[in-house]
Amino acid sequence: MSGGGAESEQVDALLTGALPTDAPRAGEPRVHVPREWVADSSLRLDAANNTLLGGAPLKFMRLSPAGFDLVERIVNGPSLGAGESVESLSRAELELMGRLVDNGMLHPLPGRDEPSAPSPGDVTVVIPVKGHRGRLVTLLDSLAHHSPDIAGVVVVDDGSTEPIDVEPGDFGPQNWPHGVTVIRRPVSGGPGVARNSGVEYVTTPVVMFLDSDCVVTGGWLWPLLGHLADNAVSGVASRVIAAPWFHYNRRLARYDSSHSPLDLGPEPARVLPLTRVAYVPTAALMLRVETFREVGGFDLELRLGEDVDLVWRLAETGARLRYDPRSVVEHAVRPDLSSWMRQRFDYGTSAASLAARHDGNVAPVVMSRWSAVLWLAILSGHGWLAALLAAGTTAALPRKLKGCSARDAARYVLGGHIGAGGQLARAGVRVWWPILLTAALVSRRARVLLVGSVVWAVIDKHPRSPVDASLALLDDVSYGTGVWVGCWRRRSVLALLPRID
Repeated sequence: MSGGGAESEQVDALLTGALPTDAPRAGEPRVHVPREWVADSSLRLDAANNTLLGGAPLKFMRLSPAGFDLVERIVNGPSLGAGESVESLSRAELELMGRLVDNGMLHPLPGRDEPSAPSPGDVTVVIPVKGHRGRLVTLLDSLAHHSPDIAGVVVVDDGSTEPIDVEPGDFGPQNWPHGVTVIRRPVSGGPGVARNSGVEYVTTPVVMFLDSDCVVTGGWLWPLLGHLADNAVSGVASRVIAAPWFHYNRRLARYDSSHSPLDLGPEPARVLPLTRVAYVPTAALMLRVETFREVGGFDLELRLGEDVDLVWRLAETGARLRYDPRSVVEHAVRPDLSSWMRQRFDYGTSAASLAARHDGNVAPVVMSRWSAVLWLAILSGHGWLAALLAAGTTAALPRKLKGCSARDAARYVLGGHIGAGGQLARAGVRVWWPILLTAALVSRRARVLLVGSVVWAVIDKHPRSPVDASLALLDDVSYGTGVWVGCWRRRSVLALLPRID
């Protein structure tokens, strides 16, 4: 569809207002839209004003009656509606759907046989490994059973003390048609370097990165391939859950079953910094090889956080990435408390390096200027000023966003202020706890803030037992300690600073 003419006018007729929006221009159509979508849990529809409120970050959009009717049919039903198909939609309607997907309000649900999607034979799996041959064999066995038609597997032995080798008889059906290419790196360079080495041997258009301590499950591959039917999508990630079959510590396994740092939840999402799903781990990530090579692969200087950095660099180029929890990969839980805490600590140390490369994306708190002033008033004991600010910002929004109802304005503004407060409480335990703890030694108000932050942080994770509550605190403190150590190593405080927009 060209940027002007009748079709652009049709798009404008469907989308009569969008404040704010970062959607693509009408001249950049999303020509592939699957039959089914699911609404983001944040999406709210106002039929009286033909408006939408939702997405990540939160957006307000005003549609024409025809455009709103189309969205309402999709949101209120499992698909497009009786007798309706993607082919029956106009290009303008497809463009509108693409904009809503890009705004995080709707999420596509590709089917098993999506037209123009890559096939399993277009996929090569790359697995970095250092030691733990048994886990690698378990992963290869799951691939052989659940993905027998993939093009092949490249295993990169990243400096194991004893060189790793595998034979076809070590795993899977004896007639599995594909061999495993094993590349040996004499000196460990870290998982990013190992993955870069593996991609050099990939000749297919799609690469699937998997960690060696993962196991794929039935039906894991087709949702990922379905998303790549859209040429605008450069990559898609699976949901990574704590493996129920592999753990030494029942309590750690139970906690990680709902709080693993690799598990990004049950809702599909676009992947974009500062949104609900700001990154995805390369424990289970599918990418177009061409796109991967265009951005230079993983940063060779990063041994930790290299997956977050890659995802954010892809996002900076405009590449679209998606997260689809229908594809499930299981990941081994750390075997004991010390290694479990070390994992969280290591993740924290990467924050300083990421902040140096992506200023603002790693901020422990992201909030508006009005929310910052409101919470400063509350924390300084001026509750009356905070109440005035809350009332004033709520009253001002409908005048700024024409068609926004008072109810939606209250939900938008008050929800933002409350969310900002939650961020502050979480950051007080997760990142800023050394400052808050030190201040609590000399200040009664700081002690109240510390206790409140701890209570909020624990409740926010919905612990099922006192043990879970204790692990929640250890989780945050371990990560936060890593952040401070990483900042000290880099002589930088960027990862500790809030972002006020």
